[in-house]
Amino acid sequence: MIRIKYVLLLIVLMQSTVKSQTVFQNYIDGQLYFKIKSEVAFNFDKTSSNLDINSSLPFVISVFEKYDVIKVESSFYFASSEDLQRTFRVYFAKKNLVADFIAELERVAQVEYAEKVPLHQTTYSPNDIGANTTAGQYGLYNIRAHEAWDLIRNNNSVNIAIVDVAIETGHSDLSGVLLSSRDVANQDNDANPPGNYGGWDHGTHCAGIACAQTNNTNGIASIAYGSRLIAVKATPDSCVARQLIYFGYEGITWAAANGANIISCSFGSKNSYSVTAQNVINAAYNQNVVIVASAGNNNDDTMSYPAAYNNVLCVANTDIDDEKSFSSSFGNWVDVSAPGTTIRSCLLGNTYGPKTGTSMAAPLVAGLCALIKSINPAYTNTQIVNCVKNNTQNIDALNPGFAGLLGTGRIDAFRSVKCALTCIGSTNYGTASMGVAKPVSSGTITSANNIINGGDVTFDAAVEIILQPNFIANNGCIFNARIDGCSNPARLMGSTNFNVSEMGIDGNSILLFPNPASDFITIRINNENSKTILKIYNSTMQLIKIVKIENGIEHTISTSDLISGIYFMEAQTDEQSYRAKFVVSR
Repeated sequence: MIRIKYVLLLIVLMQSTVKSQTVFQNYIDGQLYFKIKSEVAFNFDKTSSNLDINSSLPFVISVFEKYDVIKVESSFYFASSEDLQRTFRVYFAKKNLVADFIAELERVAQVEYAEKVPLHQTTYSPNDIGANTTAGQYGLYNIRAHEAWDLIRNNNSVNIAIVDVAIETGHSDLSGVLLSSRDVANQDNDANPPGNYGGWDHGTHCAGIACAQTNNTNGIASIAYGSRLIAVKATPDSCVARQLIYFGYEGITWAAANGANIISCSFGSKNSYSVTAQNVINAAYNQNVVIVASAGNNNDDTMSYPAAYNNVLCVANTDIDDEKSFSSSFGNWVDVSAPGTTIRSCLLGNTYGPKTGTSMAAPLVAGLCALIKSINPAYTNTQIVNCVKNNTQNIDALNPGFAGLLGTGRIDAFRSVKCALTCIGSTNYGTASMGVAKPVSSGTITSANNIINGGDVTFDAAVEIILQPNFIANNGCIFNARIDGCSNPARLMGSTNFNVSEMGIDGNSILLFPNPASDFITIRINNENSKTILKIYNSTMQLIKIVKIENGIEHTISTSDLISGIYFMEAQTDEQSYRAKFVVSR
């Protein structure tokens, strides 16, 4: 029988570990994860991390005795994933023999793998830049939060988990939105720091960026505008180096199991890939959770984890001018960028102040994901992430040397929310009412019935309009079909009674694609022999461009000189005039 004889040693080991790593910089000294195979019988206890290895794991006792194992935990006991429930955390004294310990464990027939436990650091950079021109909230202006709030404000139905060193849950800008808290490092329900002193304020700052109470005449606003906070502390009270995250993956798992829709992780380290950590991410993602993580502050393209794991939305840091922060990591593994330089948010002691880092950029993206989720709780994490990634502002021109290395661009809340409002979901159209009807709007519209006499119907779709076989717009009806696009090619599917050449789009024979456009747009006009004059108007109907075309059905013109926004194109031929709407998106 193995006896845990090293209680005092455990305390000393924990205290020395939090000060510095002596074996591997990015891994915790004297700790391992190992997983038993799926066919091995095991009695799961979902109420506690305590484990009697003599009865539960007898096949590893001889190896454990050799390396002076101090403690074994079922640290993912609250997980819904059986893979994680079969993963254990081991504390051992002979930390310099970690490679030998792993090798011997993996030779045990019942063990699937063993690996070191990653050690992550919070990812903000100390700065002395001072206040900015918008009193610490320029990030919300840059991402067009105000315009997004005109379209939707969160209805308190979305939960954001901040997994960090600690969070001051009594802060006046956080207490009103607090849903729950948990300390996964010390196994209690208090996520507050053990003291009001430097280093413990990182998580409080991140929580304020993501979901500070908004429109309360106090402190700061947050893009999430009403999301609820799940505060998860992942650093032991005894930790001296307070920027270190010891139980980040347990924190992610607990948050996913306790109602989090979005999880924000402002921590990471380079070259610290872990099978267990990827399993944690996958399990949370399979629960329809969006996981957002900071890319790191290394000013290089080396992958940092958890940001570089699959199923994580990875965020780089930009400044007030949309330029890459001097410290931000970059690379083709980055998904998006967001303001993270000199960001004003909550600090300990119910105060406020600025910080800089990808740590600040990640919770801003997490808050945007929550705002999108509030539009419709049924949205999947993939749909939310796509609306964020596919609707950014391209900042490559402002960052020479980093083209394609800052993700798809700097996030744009207004465009992302518009995507969610118009480009997700579908509508099954019923019989039109008499007189003027409100447009039927959705991503995809399928007609279920014909249009009755006197009906006035507009299908305003983002991606696709499907007209059922034998669809008929009866005499006396007004029928229009618009397709605006949403990072997908537009399609109009006709029937025996309706086709593009007869009625066309917007009631005429003109089709624009891709829509939204970036640097060019193609116009297809059912008028092969006539000269055509194309006039482009902005959203206030000011004429801004004229293009003359001699003949032909399909033409491609440049839109690289147009700023992002909504435009109208009028095509004038010898016989008639057509008009259609398009969007320029960069």
